[in-house]
Amino acid sequence: MFGLWRLILAFEVVINHLFLIPILGPFAVVSFFTLSGFLMTMIMQKTYGYSAKGFGAFALNRVLRLHPNFWYAGLVSVICILVFGEATMSSLNVAFTMPANGWEWFQNVSMIYADPNPISVIPRLSPPTWALTVELLFYALIGLGLSRDKRLTWVWFLASFAYNCTAYLLNWGMLSVYGSLIGGSLPFAVGAMTYHYKDYLTAQITRWKWTLPSLVLLRWAIMFAVLVFTILYGRDWWRVREVFNGLNAFMSAGIIICLLNLKLAPKWKKLDTRLGDFCYPVYLLHWQAAAIASIVLFGRGVKGPHLEGLMNFGPAMVVLFLLCSVSVYGIDPAVSKIRDKVRARADAKGAEDIVRQAGAP
Repeated sequence: MFGLWRLILAFEVVINHLFLIPILGPFAVVSFFTLSGFLMTMIMQKTYGYSAKGFGAFALNRVLRLHPNFWYAGLVSVICILVFGEATMSSLNVAFTMPANGWEWFQNVSMIYADPNPISVIPRLSPPTWALTVELLFYALIGLGLSRDKRLTWVWFLASFAYNCTAYLLNWGMLSVYGSLIGGSLPFAVGAMTYHYKDYLTAQITRWKWTLPSLVLLRWAIMFAVLVFTILYGRDWWRVREVFNGLNAFMSAGIIICLLNLKLAPKWKKLDTRLGDFCYPVYLLHWQAAAIASIVLFGRGVKGPHLEGLMNFGPAMVVLFLLCSVSVYGIDPAVSKIRDKVRARADAKGAEDIVRQAGAP
């Protein structure tokens, strides 16, 4: 259901980073957060429940799902820094530096970048993983019951919406709504609301004859319009961009409903699941792949919308596939055996299809 969609979002982040095209990455992250809010609420409602035992199994399975590949990506980064040099790697992304003390190593091992704005924390051995700190926060809150019923979810949604409106009106800056812990609240809340009102939303989408292609194209049209506005008028118009990114969360909710109701033949479901398996490692490892390819080809890190950047993209994708294959065909199968045992102890045997699709942005 959600595998191809997640992979598309991951590649929006890749294109944003490697070609320095704004808007795509932030829109993808918000869409990821919305999907995670939906899936985590579904898992807690249908699988784990809200007992201490259920929360413990949920939390352990989240760690097993996220951290082994996170550690692998960090190891690849350490090797790149040692082989190519810190200066070369940090020229691609300023976060690509070696942790210098125990606290920095703790953050890069735990996935907890201890700052209200985790996007500002340096070093991050896998630069995009600031968003995983946001994910962990809201996984915990959802597991503890933040979206347990419609009433609580409405309170959460309205508080998040009010915060965003206040940030826009008082011009608190982009980091108040993107790149921060609290900034992830609204899309996660939209995702949780989508779960609770999935039947109503299905009826409305059917009534108004919205389709999956039309919603995806509308989302891309909004992204393109905001991108053109940004290019024409500069990056200081953060409120315009983030208002439309908030609208993107609602567009993503519609896409989730269409995907939820999509009927696929077994062979296509299997393919969709396999594509989804590549999403998380693509997100974690694309900077490293770009570094390896560009340094081998050009002797330095290359990024940007120019000839060398275009020439580097194909080789970088080959390297990325090889790096991701270690995750998909090596790490994930081994970890899945442990996760199956955790789910069995929690009487959560039916969670596999949902949980596998609940990876990070």
